[in-house]
This record gives sequence, C-alpha cells and structure tokens, in this order.
Amino acid sequence: EAILRVQEATLGAEHPSTLRTKGNLANVLKEQGDLKGALELNEAVLQGHEMQLGADHPHVLITKGNLGATYGQLAEEAKSNGERTEAAALYLRAADLIGAGFGKDHEAVAYCKAQASELSQA
Repeated sequence: EAILRVQEATLGAEHPSTLRTKGNLANVLKEQGDLKGALELNEAVLQGHEMQLGADHPHVLITKGNLGATYGQLAEEAKSNGERTEAAALYLRAADLIGAGFGKDHEAVAYCKAQASELSQA
C-alpha cells in the first residue's frame, strides 16, 4: 500500500504503473479475504483503464473479469449469510462483468445467472 501511495503522489492515480499496482494490490486483498477492499481497487483500475484505453482493450476486459470474480465471491458470502436479495444482485453484476470480460458464453456467466435466478425464486 505504501508503494501505491508513492506512485499516486508521483505519477498520478491514472498512470499505467499506478493502475497495475492497484490491480496487483486488489488481487492480494482478494486472496486475503478483503473482498470490499479488492472491489474498490478493481473499480478504480477499471475506470482508469477505460478512460485511457477504451472499453474493448484487453486490459479493460481482464479487469472486468477480475471485478466480476470479486462480485461473485461477494455474492457467495451474502448467500451464506442469508442475504438472498443482495446475493442475487451481486451474482447478476458478476455475470455482466464476466460476460463483458471473458465472453457471454463463459461458464461462470451461466453459473452466476443460475444462482441469481434460484435466489430470486424463493
């Protein structure tokens, strides 16, 4: 996190190196179970990449996929806590992002949509 603060101060928040560090830190936070921290950083990375590179650039698509996976994990957490409505909404957000990043036919898209549907029916 200290490196990120230095990069933001010296290079700027939207510099490619800063965005790369944010993405790496988001992955670390996700692995440590800090899904909300990872989500916040990945949202910033996505915004920066989209502004600089355009919506269809591979870095943008990969970031959308990573963000979608984080939303999926948050949905699993909400589901296990009995928060069905929240979980369904998170699964749908995950499906949209994963579909945008890795293609609408990706197996994770179908899984997320099925989970959202199941939660919405009960």
